[in-house]
Amino acid sequence: MLSLPAPSGRTQEGASEENPIHLPQVTAADFEKFLWVFYNPKHSVYDAPLDTWTVILELAHRWQFSEIRQLAFRELDLLPVPPVTRVVLTDRYDALPTWRAKALAELGARPEPLTIAEGEQLGLEKALKVAELRERIRGRDSDRRLGHEHYQRRYERSRSPRRATMVSPIYPQGSTGAPMAAYYPVRVPTLRSRSPSPPESTPNAPVAPSLPYVPYVPPQQDIHDVRAIFGLE
Repeated sequence: MLSLPAPSGRTQEGASEENPIHLPQVTAADFEKFLWVFYNPKHSVYDAPLDTWTVILELAHRWQFSEIRQLAFRELDLLPVPPVTRVVLTDRYDALPTWRAKALAELGARPEPLTIAEGEQLGLEKALKVAELRERIRGRDSDRRLGHEHYQRRYERSRSPRRATMVSPIYPQGSTGAPMAAYYPVRVPTLRSRSPSPPESTPNAPVAPSLPYVPYVPPQQDIHDVRAIFGLE
C-alpha cells in the first residue's frame, strides 16, 4: 500500500497521523485484538476467549496472515467450543483438512442430535452428511457394547427368582407323590461395591479447582469416515 503512488494533490495514506491508513469494515476494538497477537506481553501464552479468537481469525483470513490463522485454530482447539461452531469456523476460514476432519468427527460423536438451528447453520447438504456420519459412529459403538450388553443380560437373568423343587412332606421321597414346586429368590453378589458415604462438609473448606478442558481426540476410524463422507484429503 505504501509503495503505491499517492493521487495528485493528496498525501500518502499512513505518512502522517493526519492521513492514516483506512481499514474498511474494521472497528478499533477488533484491530486492537488483532494487534494483541503481535504485542502479547506473555510470550507464547495466548489466553483469550472465543470471541477474541474469532475476530483474530476473521481478520487473519481477510488479510492473508496464514501463520496467525493457524495460531488461532490451534488456540481454539484448546477452548470448549461447541462442535457446530467449530465446524462453521473451519469451513468459513479455510482451515487445514486435519482440523476440519477433527471438528466434524467431534460433531458426529456428540450424543445429542442436531437441532433445527444447528442444521440451518450447517446447511442441508452438510447436515445430511453429519447424520450419515453419526449413524456410522453409533453403529460401531453399539458393536463395541455388544459384549457388555450380553454380559449385562446374563447378570440380570441371574438375579431373577429361580425355580426349585421340594419334596412334599405328605409324600415321602420315592413314593408316587408329585413334588411340590416352590420359588426361592437367589442372592447374587453385586458387581459394584457400595459407594462410601460422602464426607461431612467442614466450614471454610478449600474449594477444589475445576479440571482444565481436555481437547477431543477422535478415533482414527471416525476420521476415516469423515474423509470418505465429506471428501476431505
